[in-house]
Amino acid sequence: MKKTTTFILAVLFLTSCHSTGKKVGETGTEIVTSIKEGIDKNLECTLELSPALQNKGLKTGKFIISHNTLSVYFIFGTDLKDTVMARISDKYGQEYGRATQVIAGKKNEAAFFDFVFDKRTDIEHKSKIIIE
Repeated sequence: MKKTTTFILAVLFLTSCHSTGKKVGETGTEIVTSIKEGIDKNLECTLELSPALQNKGLKTGKFIISHNTLSVYFIFGTDLKDTVMARISDKYGQEYGRATQVIAGKKNEAAFFDFVFDKRTDIEHKSKIIIE
């Protein structure tokens, strides 16, 4: 009888620990996700495409920033080959980088193109990027 009671208590203990652990894990994941979303909103850069390029049928998708390199996903609405410039300004409007790139694509194509800035340019958080 004593062994049975001990066994039942052990099973109940382990089951409750599993449930508690699961709940703590879920809560921890929610907290980390919320913090990440808050950081992303505070640190994100904005990217704008000039009206002239938009009129040529060009659109942008996702962009990726890595140190001094900006990778932009361009979507071509028409056949296009052009030299474009990316300008970067900090959150106060102070310009601190320019880079040019030849982009080319046919209608309905899309691809990433890299803008490599001066090696001293570290693309800051909350920067505004204009492609013209």
